Amino acid sequence: MTRTQETPIAEAAVARPRPAAFVMSPARAAAAVPTPLSFARSFVRRMAQDGWRIERLRFDLDAEGRGEALYRLDAGGRQFHFPVNSDFFPQDQKVDRSFGINWDASAALCQGPWDDDREARLRPEITLQYLGRYDADTLCFTRGNRSERIFDDVVAALAAGHQPDPAALAPVGYIFRTTAFAGNGLFGMRPYDGLDAGHPLFAPYHVQMAAAYLLREFVFDLAEHLARSRAPQAVPLDRRLKRYLGLGNSAGQGLIPFIANHPHLMHRWTLALEEARADAGARPVDAESKARFLTLLDKAIRYFGEDPRDGNGIFLDYAELARQLAAARDRIAGIDEIDGIATWSALLGTTLVGAHLEAAEVLGAILIEIHPDIVARHEQTFHGEEAFSIRPEMTVGALRGIVREAYAWALEGRLPRRAWTENFWYQPVEAPDEPRRGRRGIAPGFEFESRMDVPRQIGDLDETLASADPESSISDILVLHPHLRQIVRRVQSVAALDYAEFRDSTIAADYTPFAAERFLLAFYGMEKLDPRPPRSVKGAFLQGAPTAADIEEGVAGDWPFPLIPDIDAANRRTGDRAPLRLLESPEQLPSSIRKLPTRRVAPRAPHARIPFFSVEYRKLTIRALLVAGLPLGLAEDLTEWGEQTDALEPEHGIAALLGITERLDHAAFGRPRREDIGPVPLLHSDGVPGLVHLPAALDLALARARQSAPHIGCAMIDDPHGHALVAGAAACAARDGTMILIAVRDAGRVVGAIAWHSAAGVSLATMEAWPSELRAILQGTPVDAALALEQDGILAASIDP
Repeated sequence: MTRTQETPIAEAAVARPRPAAFVMSPARAAAAVPTPLSFARSFVRRMAQDGWRIERLRFDLDAEGRGEALYRLDAGGRQFHFPVNSDFFPQDQKVDRSFGINWDASAALCQGPWDDDREARLRPEITLQYLGRYDADTLCFTRGNRSERIFDDVVAALAAGHQPDPAALAPVGYIFRTTAFAGNGLFGMRPYDGLDAGHPLFAPYHVQMAAAYLLREFVFDLAEHLARSRAPQAVPLDRRLKRYLGLGNSAGQGLIPFIANHPHLMHRWTLALEEARADAGARPVDAESKARFLTLLDKAIRYFGEDPRDGNGIFLDYAELARQLAAARDRIAGIDEIDGIATWSALLGTTLVGAHLEAAEVLGAILIEIHPDIVARHEQTFHGEEAFSIRPEMTVGALRGIVREAYAWALEGRLPRRAWTENFWYQPVEAPDEPRRGRRGIAPGFEFESRMDVPRQIGDLDETLASADPESSISDILVLHPHLRQIVRRVQSVAALDYAEFRDSTIAADYTPFAAERFLLAFYGMEKLDPRPPRSVKGAFLQGAPTAADIEEGVAGDWPFPLIPDIDAANRRTGDRAPLRLLESPEQLPSSIRKLPTRRVAPRAPHARIPFFSVEYRKLTIRALLVAGLPLGLAEDLTEWGEQTDALEPEHGIAALLGITERLDHAAFGRPRREDIGPVPLLHSDGVPGLVHLPAALDLALARARQSAPHIGCAMIDDPHGHALVAGAAACAARDGTMILIAVRDAGRVVGAIAWHSAAGVSLATMEAWPSELRAILQGTPVDAALALEQDGILAASIDP
């Protein structure tokens, strides 16, 4: 993305959602801006509308800011508490990266009542952050540091009895910067799917925004406390300045896996925003709406003109953005009644010819802003279900048609292929929560792929499909190519979702993360974006948001486009502005950081119960299976079966699944040998636990049951190992109502069971207990033939209703 990127008229603003090829492109994403639908805005709007209240319960800090504080949020009849551990470290003892160990403040958002026991239990964990373990009513933790550029200047001004120079704050926009808002089931915290629909923080990312808002309140209290500790004549920070100041954040490559791993959410969020923009674009241009639009546009021009942000050679210079917006304003103001200019779409389409994409995005955000009814309607549409499934009966030709249409961008970008796929993503030992890129082929043992390599997988899938019989089924392909399981499932699940895929290759040689980071940060609501090569973007949340006192008094905030407050010039400092940035491109870490000590964590008692939720357990299990040598798709399927088995028979699923890793050899794992014995496909495991090939066997059974009468199909595996997951496998494979039978025969006797899924749930029975009606249905079918073989192993059968 260059700063001269222009907006074609056809893509600027139309009365229908814009095409995915444009919206999900790196060029457009690198210009994305927050809107009133951004999660920070929607959270504060909910706070104000429902009259939520924040109370500071305790504030025990010494003169340097070391100590503890506790805040309470009363939200819709529910209570949340926000304990803060406040500290102070010299600059050379801390680093704003995920692997940092020293933080000026560490905090957590906890729901429910608060007492001394709970506080004592959580206190040491909160300071550990990523190394800690939390209880089931902890929703999120966060941490951050005082701004090196401006925090001390603000405290010094308040201690001297006057306000800090507002103009000096513009290059920063905050006095405290965070690096993480971690939640969703990690480290024992409650996952999002554990929040009911009536929960005050049920909306996407409202948990994180609540934590950010409470931390911002603490930061203001901290600055005023430090000023009073220095001088009795200290003054409080002017509330207008509090509104102007947001909460800083530094986001890096950790955002990229989120985009890759959640295509359903990417589609849902983007579609909601694009539909809102289209609805607003279809509205007629009248005098009232035009006046509101021009008022906000005037504010935006001044806002960007006040800020010296230069885009760092990656995003558009704010001075140039202000100039382009001013030119657009002149054109809009000069249009009164022109034939064909009846809607906002037509008006902006005419205005934006030749404009930079970022100017177009700002004008689109203003367009949504002036229609609050559209905002209210579309902010309810951001929820999305995430489900990946395989349709094994689909033909090779049909799937290749989908690949060629929905993923043409990935296939075209593979030329030259090496440059498109020569990198891979991994999690380094020294910073396991900070994903990084490496060069493929240097250390093959570490190249456990994830969803980060979609273009490479699409290329491999397309080549495989091109050489296969177009009338054969996908189940036949997956037996021969188990490594394609994940990409087949992805293509089949999201190909119809226009905005599911971000159209760039994260493993290309020339890839940079800034466009994708900005794309996601705009949904979160980050403003004042400043990219820092090679990997991070810094900015501010909640700039312009009302304070807690404002909300209690019914005072609105100053957003969008908060302006430098007009504070008495006599109280201003005359002097230099804060520097735009301290670390120049490329981003470097001070050498002293390499000398930081490693935080030592006291060992937990042997009998201590370590809390886990399924979200975290799932990630760890998949990772263990990948290390053992399974392809991602198989690891994900087996983990899901293990979870479902645990739900039916606690502690019999994941534990049994992990037990097979001892029998796997990464170098030896491959496709099963297939032998057709009459109507029965038999998969030879060749020493690999039979459970590993059960997904392929179920695919074969399902495909054959759905392709021809009597809609019964089966497949066998010659190894009986893995009967523990029978119930979970059946429950997951039969979500659509198909009856699934899985029998395990070992040394001539049945040690497994059959299972089927119905409206009542999962039913289990031994082979001897099969209902007589079922025996009659199976008579003379491939299942009957398979049972007659008396082959030790696993039999997977499907009866399609």
